[in-house]
This record gives sequence, C-alpha cells and structure tokens, in this order.
Amino acid sequence: MRGRPNLYTDYQKESSIFSNNTQKSWFGILVTLSFAFCFLASDYWILLLTTSFLIAIAGWGLNIVSGLAGQINLAHGVFIGVGTYASAVIGGVSTSSVVGFDLDMIFWLPLAGVAAAIVGLLIAPITVKLKGLNLALVTLALVFIGSHLFSNFSQQE
Repeated sequence: MRGRPNLYTDYQKESSIFSNNTQKSWFGILVTLSFAFCFLASDYWILLLTTSFLIAIAGWGLNIVSGLAGQINLAHGVFIGVGTYASAVIGGVSTSSVVGFDLDMIFWLPLAGVAAAIVGLLIAPITVKLKGLNLALVTLALVFIGSHLFSNFSQQE
C-alpha cells in the first residue's frame, strides 16, 4: 500500500468530495480566510467572493449529478435562477418598477432555497423516470423555458 497512495479501498471514500484530510484542511482554511476577508474587504470584493461561492456550489451540484450519478442534467441554471429571483423579490427593496418585500437575510435565504425546491418538486414527476439523452433533452427544454420566463417577467401596474 505504501507505493500506491491513490488506491481507494472503500467506495464511500472514493465518492466523497474531499477524499483525504489534506483536501478537507485546505477547504476549511480557504473558507475561514474567505469569511475573515469579508470583514476587511470592500463591497466589490465581497460581491466577487459571493459570486465565486455561488458558482462553486453550482459546480458541486453538477458534479454530484453528472459525475457521481452519471446523469446528464442541464437544468441547474434554472434552479439557480429561481432561487436568485426569489431572493431578489423576497429580500429586495420595493420601488415603483420592482417588486420587493425587503425582508432580512434570515428569511429570504431559506425561502429562496424552498422556491427552487418547489420548482424541482413540480418538475420531478416528469423527469424522474428519464435517463440518458431523454433527460438531457427535457432539462435542456427547461433551460429554454426558464430563460424565456426570466427574460419576460414584468410588473403589471
């Protein structure tokens, strides 16, 4: 075993996101430094850091579905868009042209995840038995439907 450090001996270790203690340690250090950096940085750097965390979470979700489960799912952007739109409406400030409820982050953050989960539950009965190219085509259609809906949302006066 000494000459083969990348040999996995158990499935749980092989399929984990951080497969060894070095990766876990570096991730913990980077997250701690990132959060500490938020208290010292300007608004631009906080926006940049938040965007990078959002993309990392989306990438991990895509890795779990495509890499570990072997499914071709292209609709991650729709669910991220639903959560983003819900957080903007629930946490945003209402003006004459924008709907917003101006709630604190403690409310809009979980509610944005719940909104994306509800959309996922509505879509799940259609897509749960699909696999391969059929799943890819249906989720690609969801991307186009979501893109159309998000680009055409407007407030009625």
